Amino acid sequence: MLQTLAGVITHSETFAASGWDLQAVTVDTTQYTRVEYSGLDYISEPGKPQLPVKFVRLMVPYNATNISVNCSHGSAILQTLASKVLPVEEPQVADETASNIPIIYEDSAVYNANAPFPAALGEIVTDGYFMGDNHVITIALYPMQYNPVTGIATSYRNLSATVTYDLGAAPANVLHRNNAKARNEDLAMLADVVDNPTQIQSFKAPARPNYTQGDNATSPLVESYDYTIITTRELKPAFKRLIALKRQKGYSAGAVCIEDIMQNPNVNGGDSIFDANNNLVSVIADSAGVIRQYLKRAFENGTRYVLMGGRQVPYRYGYRTYSTKTGIHLAQIPTDWYFSELATNWNGSQIGNYGEGINIIPKYSSDLYIGRLIADSIADIDNYCRKLFQYELNPGNGNSSYLNHALIVEGADSFDIQHEAAKKYREIGLSTTEINQRGIAFPTGKMVIDTLCYHGIISLHGHGSPHTTTVNHCYQIGHSSTNRVICALDTCDITAKHQKIRETGNGLDCMGNKYSPSIFYSWACTTTPFDIYTEPSEKTYYGWNIGQSYTLGKDYGGVAYLGCTRVGFTSYYNREVDFLAALGSQLNIGKAEAETKQSARNAFFAMTHNLIGDPEFQVWTKSPNNNNDVVVTRTDNSILITGISGNRATVAYCNDSIQDIVNATNGEALITSVNPSSLIVVCAQNHLVYFAPMLLQNCTINNSQYVLATDISAGKNIDPNRSDGEVVIKAGANYEIQCSGKIEFKGGFRVEKGATLTVFKPQPLTL
Repeated sequence: MLQTLAGVITHSETFAASGWDLQAVTVDTTQYTRVEYSGLDYISEPGKPQLPVKFVRLMVPYNATNISVNCSHGSAILQTLASKVLPVEEPQVADETASNIPIIYEDSAVYNANAPFPAALGEIVTDGYFMGDNHVITIALYPMQYNPVTGIATSYRNLSATVTYDLGAAPANVLHRNNAKARNEDLAMLADVVDNPTQIQSFKAPARPNYTQGDNATSPLVESYDYTIITTRELKPAFKRLIALKRQKGYSAGAVCIEDIMQNPNVNGGDSIFDANNNLVSVIADSAGVIRQYLKRAFENGTRYVLMGGRQVPYRYGYRTYSTKTGIHLAQIPTDWYFSELATNWNGSQIGNYGEGINIIPKYSSDLYIGRLIADSIADIDNYCRKLFQYELNPGNGNSSYLNHALIVEGADSFDIQHEAAKKYREIGLSTTEINQRGIAFPTGKMVIDTLCYHGIISLHGHGSPHTTTVNHCYQIGHSSTNRVICALDTCDITAKHQKIRETGNGLDCMGNKYSPSIFYSWACTTTPFDIYTEPSEKTYYGWNIGQSYTLGKDYGGVAYLGCTRVGFTSYYNREVDFLAALGSQLNIGKAEAETKQSARNAFFAMTHNLIGDPEFQVWTKSPNNNNDVVVTRTDNSILITGISGNRATVAYCNDSIQDIVNATNGEALITSVNPSSLIVVCAQNHLVYFAPMLLQNCTINNSQYVLATDISAGKNIDPNRSDGEVVIKAGANYEIQCSGKIEFKGGFRVEKGATLTVFKPQPLTL
């Protein structure tokens, strides 16, 4: 193919001399210099100098090829360090069988070389696509180079990157949104992701057909929604209230049954991958492959969030190798990453170990935001939804101060984890309580459980198994005490490995936080497998795992467990820092978890770390305010919402057939050409969701709906700003209203024969 030199993108960064912090630290009796620069990431390859790095994301043309970067610098400052730069720590497997504290070692190829490290000031570290065919690269800029032999560190005040590229063809299997609304939303999101947002419009891909079935026609529609729940026919009724909440927050939302997906002729051939010439090169025809092919179609049609609603929803076993002191191991990992990124050929190795092999080039950016509930029954779903509604709409039953606090239980084996994670928690506005497993005063499992109910975010990183996580890992560090754990249920303690004191009251079911649900972040090993896990020692774990218990327990736990389905590593604490950074900017839990995979650029982490819970909700980073000053004024042709407070405020509206979201500007929003009886919901950063009173006038209801309301009034002339007219629920309609406040049905409201109206108040009195 003839290619022409297409263009150049330049980007510059400035690093203030006052931003550097050089600290003397001693590790294993060796003196080192820890180099820090506030706000930057760090080189993460074990054994290499842990130097700061600035990651820059740039959008390039959708069909850019042969991309390269050259980096120049401004003024330089040379200084001779008193001791060697601290090397990146060797990660430790964080499971119960671990027995050695990870060592600090120096990569001889770097530390014995009389040459600057890194050798180049900048390099491209990722080249992929964001939300379909939006082409994004990540450049690592290194503001410091270090020569280990001379001890000289050179820092740069300015770095300028010049990116050059050719134009060719977009790669095969990169999907394209056929839904214009979703495509525009993607581009708006992209403006918050890349460092050259002004070039988005000129670099975006043109409208084009997709190739998910091997032809050039636009994909036939399949049933899908902005927020899609994949579940079974048995469990589908349990999601009625959750679907109502998502609809009223402005998303089209609905449940799709696995049984129907498996019979859909557009997707039931399985996960089909085509090359640039539209030739079929791979098919994975098992149930997980069918689900992925369905999700490709759903993505094209606008789906953004997906909840895997039940244990019977298929998952993929991905395969990846990892190294320990005993050799190289191949892990079989239950993962939802397979459904989150939709372009990679997971069968590229052609050896049956999906996701493993040098022929597989992973895509770390997510096309969909995925969460999962490992539920078996309608009661499990009901338990989860009650907590989610409590968390979103009324955390703490009026006393939400617990959300201001984060609990950090430091893992026993990682060097200075608390230093970075706790600092990041405080940066996003949370106070921290820190429990260090190392030292003399060790906590018991019950002590930790009794503390959990007072915190909105829990960060716990002991050694893990499906039923337990250690909070006191003594034997590794020469103490005679035995291990202490928290466990999935109070009766699970006896199933844990290694000798320990049998405790009572150390199960998650003893948390005592019925009205104060929280979120849990962990990289402990194998605490939330999707499957029935059997260890290499042939010990099999039955019953609820940690993630299940935390999310599905009736009167305790929380709304999201972010943890590992298989092995985790102590080095993953960097991912927690990335997660918190993403929360600080956008608060959405699914987006924040996806961002950690993009930041990590580590396939093992991307596979093993998964979100258990709803992928759409806002994580509170402080006790939320309310929006009680909102005023909604309805006319025949518009709805005006004023008095809105909070950053990133949006107004959602929905009626029987339309759902959408508009941004508030200067505390108000005007919605035109809309049914004036539409439901109105206001959302804003760290503000409780506000439900406007429901006013039905001059309208008909023809279909089945489930509606959440604080107050409801319905009748012919209840609103003087609008034309009079009856409210009629037509024959065949099924209208269910869950109302926590005042209910008024006045003259001109009627229900036709053959229609159903149900109105009920929830218990307790929250939506």
